[in-house]
Amino acid sequence: MALQRLTDEKKLDSAKAVLLALDPAHGELWEESRRSVLVDRGWVFRGMWNANYDLRPTALRGNAFGDPFVDGATPAEIQRDLEDSALSNFCTSADQLGFHIPSDRPELRDPREAPVKYNPFQFPAINRLHMAALAQHYGVPTRLLDWSRKPLVAAYFAVKEVCDLTEAPEPKHECVIWALDGGFVQQLAKDDVREGNRPTGRGESRPTIILITAPTASNAHLAAQGGVFTLVQPRSGDPHPLPDIDAVIQSLEETDVPEGWRRKGPVLVKYTFPVKVARHLLRLLAANGIHAASVFPGLHSIRTMQEERKHFHRMPAPPLVAAEKVVFKVSISERAQLEAEAIAEETSVSVLAKRRTLRLAPP
Repeated sequence: MALQRLTDEKKLDSAKAVLLALDPAHGELWEESRRSVLVDRGWVFRGMWNANYDLRPTALRGNAFGDPFVDGATPAEIQRDLEDSALSNFCTSADQLGFHIPSDRPELRDPREAPVKYNPFQFPAINRLHMAALAQHYGVPTRLLDWSRKPLVAAYFAVKEVCDLTEAPEPKHECVIWALDGGFVQQLAKDDVREGNRPTGRGESRPTIILITAPTASNAHLAAQGGVFTLVQPRSGDPHPLPDIDAVIQSLEETDVPEGWRRKGPVLVKYTFPVKVARHLLRLLAANGIHAASVFPGLHSIRTMQEERKHFHRMPAPPLVAAEKVVFKVSISERAQLEAEAIAEETSVSVLAKRRTLRLAPP
């Protein structure tokens, strides 16, 4: 039987459709698990407000370390030095302020113990991975990519930022939730370790993908979000920039795919939905207990949660629309005022902005 396609994209048209797709009782991702209790593919999820964004870690994006640079223009060795310096500075500052850092030890931040040259096949070093995961969670640029074991948390991150916009995105704008088969990633990494470097047609072994967890007992936010991380790791050479995780999966040959997954279907699914459903989805997520105070536990998040409720029915101002094409219900005097302003200015006006400054007539 031929190898099943490893990636897929599905378009959802409503908030209800998003929730059904992410529900283990209804979603296609869990179809096999519903037939057998022995099957758990361990899906992890990542939500982003812009479906055009790449699955690229922050450290490998332009301007990651303050000074603008073209993606991929920084040599691999300099790139690793920048990342490790940012990580060491974060851990040193945290230690000085009395915060616990998982796996931290004095020698990891001692310049006498600094490696002369980083190993590209184990970077970040295994004894620093937990530190890197924590730093990534707090915004330090690393080559780790955030995911969540909780699909509704990923949905929250997909809509939260777009709901905070003061102006509406283009009508065609889409949000995205990625679903990655965590079991596949773990088995792929095990097989790659067992086989070592197996050159491709280009004479180099393809990169592998590693699923990384970090201790959550001392990190309430990471625990609440079900946070995990992925790392694209080279197996030969010193490629730079590293490919995005979806590119790695799409490049897999049939012999690369673990035996148990060759007929299971997609292992990376991209769910997109229109921005117009974002506020409705935010409200439904809150009804399911997913909001700022649950995703970021603490008293400081209660106020944010209250502010989120304002988004449930309110939309940001749309792009400018020609005044002569606009029809909405206002009183006669208010309509005359708007028409006079539009004629005087002979330009477009922001309809919703005007509506906010005027008292709307009853329907």
